[in-house]
Amino acid sequence: MGRKRKASDMSNGFSDKSPKPKGDHFHTKKGLDSKPTKTGKQQKGTPLIFKPRPDWHAVEVPSVPVSASLHPLPDQTLKSIQEYAISLLEADNVTYSTSQNSSSSSHKFLGTITTSGTWEDKVSALTLLVQESPLHNTKALENLLGLAKKRSRNQALLAIQAIKDLFAQGVVLPPDRKLRPFGRQPALLTAFQGKATTWQAGEPLPNGLEKVHLIYWAYEDWLKKTYFTLLTIIESWGNDEVEFSRKRAITIVYELLKEKPEQEENLLRLLVNKLVRILQ
Repeated sequence: MGRKRKASDMSNGFSDKSPKPKGDHFHTKKGLDSKPTKTGKQQKGTPLIFKPRPDWHAVEVPSVPVSASLHPLPDQTLKSIQEYAISLLEADNVTYSTSQNSSSSSHKFLGTITTSGTWEDKVSALTLLVQESPLHNTKALENLLGLAKKRSRNQALLAIQAIKDLFAQGVVLPPDRKLRPFGRQPALLTAFQGKATTWQAGEPLPNGLEKVHLIYWAYEDWLKKTYFTLLTIIESWGNDEVEFSRKRAITIVYELLKEKPEQEENLLRLLVNKLVRILQ
């Protein structure tokens, strides 16, 4: 904690303030090649657009210009771009899953476990899938969140603990910055200024943008919303009638707050509210 940060863009009773974007956070390079990099080994001719890696936010993408003066995009333009970006993300998820299931027996085994294994095995298998490539396993994280919403305290808290480990101790979240909503990415706003504000799906991407950029931003936006969903689940368990559940929820909130900056203002609010109730 110790660092002052502005609030993130949130809703449903949480803080909705958000700083104006000043620059992009993804790593850039002059071009993509087929050489093995720290993003992971790739076979030539792979149809994947975004190279799988655990720390998706550290992937290198082609550099694009960022303007010092940024203006919001028209709603319809932003909607069209985001829908296209989401479709690219979903397609890359399908391609990744198909490729892994056809070439890896361990992936087939994990898939079986997630549907027919014990509760603990399901949580472990889904966690392993997310750890491998978070961006390409959005369904696995969604399933973990679904388990966290179960009525059984022990089962739900086990799933929440696994998700907490992914976000706090793991590399799913960037270690030194908050996630950005799709419509507040500086390079996106720069690329679609001027004549590009009339862009429609099917047209070439303007000003040096590539599909990999859109996938990056679509996933970041999805992850931000998913993380907020986790907070609402944790908050509900913090109000549980059983003391063990309430204390476990407080501990998880503290660990998330301590490890990563994402949603720190809302996490701090949750922590303070729960501690005040305990002291009353």
